[in-house]
Amino acid sequence: ALPKFNTDNLETREYLLRVAEFWIRRGIDGWRLDVPNEIDDDDFWREFRRRVKKWNPEAYIVGEIWEDPSRWLAGDQFDGVMNYPVRKLALHFLFPEGMSSSNAVSTGDPTAVSVSGMDAAEFCNAFQNLLERKLFGVQMNLFGSHDTARLLTLAGGNSCRAAVAWALLLTLPGAISLYYGDEIGMTGGNDPDCRRMMYFDNWNNREKNLFDHVAKLNHLRTSNMALIYGDFIELSVDENIYAYARKYFDTTVVVFINNTNEPYTFNVNIDKFDGDKEEYNSLFGHEYKYSGDYFITITLPPLSSEVLY
Repeated sequence: ALPKFNTDNLETREYLLRVAEFWIRRGIDGWRLDVPNEIDDDDFWREFRRRVKKWNPEAYIVGEIWEDPSRWLAGDQFDGVMNYPVRKLALHFLFPEGMSSSNAVSTGDPTAVSVSGMDAAEFCNAFQNLLERKLFGVQMNLFGSHDTARLLTLAGGNSCRAAVAWALLLTLPGAISLYYGDEIGMTGGNDPDCRRMMYFDNWNNREKNLFDHVAKLNHLRTSNMALIYGDFIELSVDENIYAYARKYFDTTVVVFINNTNEPYTFNVNIDKFDGDKEEYNSLFGHEYKYSGDYFITITLPPLSSEVLY
């Protein structure tokens, strides 16, 4: 039902590019482009980038690309894409029963997963494959959007499982897109059910513990250099158990994910990246101790997470 513009026409092309400039000059921080691959013209998007960056070199240009984004992430078009591959991997690891067969991908894809789900090792391998592609820019990580079922619905209504998911997403490398209402536990199936009104007039309906959990993670993410710029370091992987670190110079964050229905004790070696660290802060209040030389030991309850910083 949307109009199709003829971008081969110079007047049409110039009109669209002037729209891009118009809003950047008035202070927006960037452009999220809806299915930009449907304008199958690399020169158009190169000019789009040039016009936008002329007025704001820091503007973020992100495309809604569901397929291989390499073509648009060579440094001359977009700064990132909506990272649906990471979403797919994370959801198959965290709660695969919420993912339908329509989310399966071909075995030739480096992010390929089975419909039945994946364990932490499979998630880690596929995620490392994505990182090693070293695409230009910063990808936009997300769980929810106007095109997808809501996170709490995919988690079967279990707010503890949703909280574990947020701990994972908000500590991975990349930019973050938080779809309105997911942070307070709104529910909804696929489009259009995911577009229900925000709880503005009934704020007490929110999942307060989930909201507080996301707020803590978001505050740390926007204030900690390791989560903004840091390298990704795998520490421990065992079925539904996952631990990793983010490090930027002398700033380190260690993340623990227990995606099982049982308590789990982690024992991770931090010597290779943070041997001089004497004490961490605990974001969610779980106690830890040093066990031997450069080992951190921490026990997490079922379906929980911890971030040490």
